[in-house]
Amino acid sequence: MGYKFNEEQKNSVNHKDNPLWIVAGPGSGKTEVLVVRTLKLIFVDGVNPKSIILTTFTKKASQNLFDRIIKYSTKLYDLYPELKGSSIEIHSLRVGTLHSLCNDIMKEYKYTDYENYKLINEIENYIFVYNYCPIAKYGARYKEIWTKFRCLVGRYDKDLCCQIIDYKNKARLTSATITLFNRIIEDKVNIDKLKNGKIYHKKLAEECEKYLEKLEGFKLCTFSTIQLKFIDFLNSEDGELFLSGSGYNPPIKHIMVDEYQDTNPIQEEIYFKMAKQIENNNLCVVGDDDQAMYRFRGGTVECMVNFDKTCVEKFNIPIDKINKIFLKSNYRSHPDIVKYYDDYINSYKYTKDVEMERARVKDKPQLVAKKEMDKETIDNYLALNYIEKEDDEKLAEEVANTIKYFKDNDIIEDYSQCVILIKSTREIDYNGNDSFIGHIRQKLLNNGIDIYNPRSKNFLNQEEIKLALGAFISIVDTDISVLENNLRSQPISNEVVKWYEEYQNNKNKYPELKKYVDSSVEKLKTMEEGSFINSSIENILYKIYACYPFTEWLNDEEKSYRLAKLTNLFNSYSTIPTENLISKGSISIDGHTKGKVDVKWLMEFYGSLVGHFLGGIDDIEDEEITIPEGKVPIMTVHQAKGLEFPFVFVYLQKWQNKANDGAILEREFAEFTDFKRISTIPRKKTFQDIIRFHYVAYSRAQYGLIHLWTSDIIDIKNNHKLYGFIKEHPNNLKIYIKNTSYFKNNINKIN
Repeated sequence: MGYKFNEEQKNSVNHKDNPLWIVAGPGSGKTEVLVVRTLKLIFVDGVNPKSIILTTFTKKASQNLFDRIIKYSTKLYDLYPELKGSSIEIHSLRVGTLHSLCNDIMKEYKYTDYENYKLINEIENYIFVYNYCPIAKYGARYKEIWTKFRCLVGRYDKDLCCQIIDYKNKARLTSATITLFNRIIEDKVNIDKLKNGKIYHKKLAEECEKYLEKLEGFKLCTFSTIQLKFIDFLNSEDGELFLSGSGYNPPIKHIMVDEYQDTNPIQEEIYFKMAKQIENNNLCVVGDDDQAMYRFRGGTVECMVNFDKTCVEKFNIPIDKINKIFLKSNYRSHPDIVKYYDDYINSYKYTKDVEMERARVKDKPQLVAKKEMDKETIDNYLALNYIEKEDDEKLAEEVANTIKYFKDNDIIEDYSQCVILIKSTREIDYNGNDSFIGHIRQKLLNNGIDIYNPRSKNFLNQEEIKLALGAFISIVDTDISVLENNLRSQPISNEVVKWYEEYQNNKNKYPELKKYVDSSVEKLKTMEEGSFINSSIENILYKIYACYPFTEWLNDEEKSYRLAKLTNLFNSYSTIPTENLISKGSISIDGHTKGKVDVKWLMEFYGSLVGHFLGGIDDIEDEEITIPEGKVPIMTVHQAKGLEFPFVFVYLQKWQNKANDGAILEREFAEFTDFKRISTIPRKKTFQDIIRFHYVAYSRAQYGLIHLWTSDIIDIKNNHKLYGFIKEHPNNLKIYIKNTSYFKNNINKIN
């Protein structure tokens, strides 16, 4: 395959039976190992592809795995033509995210209790909860719950100088409700036990039960609840046939899980329940506890750290039956960078942070730099640096000048070889001012450099989206009288007015679009009371797209993706069922007023779909266009996980000295689940999450790692331990990095 494996990688590939625990450091080639191990099982060991389950955390990652497997198997067929006559059906391999595999397998086996069920996406679940869960829709009636879980819904009021709960903000209540319900399901919380807790526990348990019953009534599954359904499937006769083999299907022989550090308790139960029925318990997990970053989504590092103990308990086998392999060779980064982030993550040993020690796999070896670089480059290359300025605007200007310098001096060939990593990529802060990213955008544009920032939450501010939504609103709420007279949510009103004005101010420039909108309004006036408009909301949107300037914008790659995303959002809204079985995408006319769209329909449209928009819609982030050429990517560290870049700029910021939501919820539900937690101290867990956040950020860099901070940031008391580096004193970080201006050094051109 053109890739030479080291001993640890070979051992991982050649392992045959019994549980396999691969602890893979950053840049250690874990994906390559998983792919080659899969091919070895199929082409060497003779395992039927359909006997293998290979799962990972995201759809994009699973597609990447499958694409590599197909690519390498094609090479094998070319090298060994005799394989072409074999009966191997490589495309029958079961690869995907766990929820997609659960869906596909239950449908394949025509599992009775999943017949005619639909797996809904996150947007559809949001709209469902908004419409059918009183805890979200009428939040003030559930003050006991929301007072307890204020961390999910509270906001700071400047005038009152305290945190308040805005019960009119149904969008926030809806998102918080989903978070609570998902946590109950994924943490395997015993709802009967929860009912016996305090009053807010009891009420929350009752609301969760109603939610689950409502989903069942409509035959819907979310990404969380489908896992409950799959556990029932595994306990059924159909599940037994799936695992042991039946007719045209061979038995399941190997289960391999990538990114295991982000697994949650219910997923762990599924993997172990399947593997328990397999001869030799062939469960292989791959991951890195130091890169666990998804506690806010229910990811639980305990699954990775305690894998051997769980195997002993669940499989009833001695601990020496578990093959534990460390992939410690790093093929990504300059040796100075490897040493830096390895020193960083291990520095917490020296502070005697017992909680951090317990949250890591024991006996992890030191990372070893193996990137092929000549000695002269290693000796002369300035791999570690920092930029410090008085404020964000000046810092952004220096970063922009540095990136331009790299390009002008042929240090990089394309701007996409530099990335800026940060916690949030919003360009406007919550006070309405430019954030650091807002300053960066402007300073780079001043230098003639564009950026790629798909999670800027800037989707609704794009001209094509504002015009499309404005044209749509001008049809269904012609003079926005319903909006102005009935809607109590000021944020929603402000946003809709902005779209409406975008169309009204520009309609005369686009006569074809204006003609369609005007004719639709006139036709609507003739509609009888209580009738339905012939066109669905998606059809209206398609007809808007059929007019100029959308016909031109659809030829623009970025604009066309945004418009397609808007269509998908409308489609998700339409697919949510209603009590009377009429699609939400069917626009009804008022029962008492001819030619007026029903107020109730409009209120639901504004409240649920537009309310969801206000939660922040990411800009385009298509799987085919990861990083466009010619643009500087600005990404969250979560986005960048699994990627690598020649030059990485990491923005260091002030972190609040308080527990995050995920850690608080873990503690809150701990007494109602049998899942064993390493610790129940939320602030300690939050600190661990911040450490891992920076470790992942630092380990993306290949040639240059540049820290960015304002003068005061690492001197803030609460950040001493985080940024002090080893001895908890802020100046030690500067001493370690030994700042030297890039403009005064000869930086080698990268390849």
